[in-house]
Amino acid sequence: MSQYAQTLTELQLQQQQVQSDNLLFCLSIYLPFNQQVKTSSELQVISTKFKSLVEIEVQKHFPLSEQKQLRLAIINIVSAASSSFDMTQEGVAVYATFCKGKQFRGGHQKNSDGNLIPFIQVVPLFTLPSPKSAAFAGKTFDLIPIIDNLNFDKPSLVVDIHEDEALLYEFAQLRLELFDNIQNSYIKFPEREEYLDNRSPGFQGIHSNRKDFNYDEDYLHQFLRDDLTKSLAKYTDKYKALIIVCPEQYQQQISHFNIGLNSHFSSVQTLNLTTDKTSKLLFKHLSQYVKNQIEESRILTNKKFNNPSEVFHTDMLTILEAADKGQVKTLYVVPPYNTPGFVNEDEDLVQPTDLSKTDNQNMLKTKQILLDIVQKVIEFGGRVIPISSESLDDKSKTIFAIFRF
Repeated sequence: MSQYAQTLTELQLQQQQVQSDNLLFCLSIYLPFNQQVKTSSELQVISTKFKSLVEIEVQKHFPLSEQKQLRLAIINIVSAASSSFDMTQEGVAVYATFCKGKQFRGGHQKNSDGNLIPFIQVVPLFTLPSPKSAAFAGKTFDLIPIIDNLNFDKPSLVVDIHEDEALLYEFAQLRLELFDNIQNSYIKFPEREEYLDNRSPGFQGIHSNRKDFNYDEDYLHQFLRDDLTKSLAKYTDKYKALIIVCPEQYQQQISHFNIGLNSHFSSVQTLNLTTDKTSKLLFKHLSQYVKNQIEESRILTNKKFNNPSEVFHTDMLTILEAADKGQVKTLYVVPPYNTPGFVNEDEDLVQPTDLSKTDNQNMLKTKQILLDIVQKVIEFGGRVIPISSESLDDKSKTIFAIFRF
């Protein structure tokens, strides 16, 4: 299970307790960094902005004067989370829940001025579903940033090819782990050393009659064809995407090598890079490479809504009913994601335009309908994909769904 999948599961467990009224509320803070934070002053700016988001949202949730002590305690506890931000990433999502008087799953220590017990989860984001910061407090978390990163967090098999060996890594956006290395058995043959030491017109080797023969290129080809191809066959069930990293001078051999792998992996990409066999440089270039791929994917996703090839449902009530039945295959949402709907005393959804027709207006309450739809789509195994409103012709629409049936 990936880090984001595990985080999503943990937050859903916390959410269930809030929805059963065991906890006070769910607080979600989404904060893009918008720059690479390097100095203490830049970090202070981020921390101040984060605290401001927390203060505004907590103030809205606990506005009464007699709630001041509770309000300040929550603000201080959540604001302290900024000390653990990973500034090497694109942004952060912070999730918090609180209860009073008893411990709960995943909870931490009591605070010093009472029995308020917090749960706080700080999640680094390597890709941003929206460039704008946001905060939301309610009975559910805003899980869109987690879901968005989870969409792009499928592990890839990375093969870093060198003359003497190939290093095999598992790459997901927040980690790069070396798990195997395949030795080039062909370069150990004594004849190779003999060939390299006796490059003279009179040298008679097994390939000396070939004018175009380049020993290293030929034996690299054999290494790719035999040793490496057989080794990679073991991983085709686990990994769908393959990224080959190699020096540019290997490009011709690699292109032939790729042809044989296309039938085993859904995606085979080549990154021309000479590494020093350490993961630091490789991770840096892979991260940027994947971010570029994500950006291209977002552009293509946004374009399809102006020239749709599939039938999209856009009515929120229709989508909510379909989500309850597990009919939503893919859900595309435009930020902000905590758009409220309204429900009456019978928990029936009422559109904002229909409020004047409702007799029991004093019984109406707000409900975060879009987040409820997102939760249902996830529960039934559907995909949730954030999209940008900037490329949409009709900017009044905020939700698009493709149904399974």
